[in-house]
Amino acid sequence: MNHVQLMNMPHLSCRGEAQRQTIIENYDLLQIAFNKLINGDSFSSDEGGKDIFDRYYMFEAKS
Repeated sequence: MNHVQLMNMPHLSCRGEAQRQTIIENYDLLQIAFNKLINGDSFSSDEGGKDIFDRYYMFEAKS
């Protein structure tokens, strides 16, 4: 499964605890999706290229 940019939103890297904390402190976050993966699907995570096999969230970040 390839990552698709929703509504042409820019992508923020969430790799690393410090980066995630910076995003939380500097943006208003709105959860726009909760995805449950089925039938062996996977999703490539921002967290160092790790694959996700169960579920993931997507957020819109507004400054």
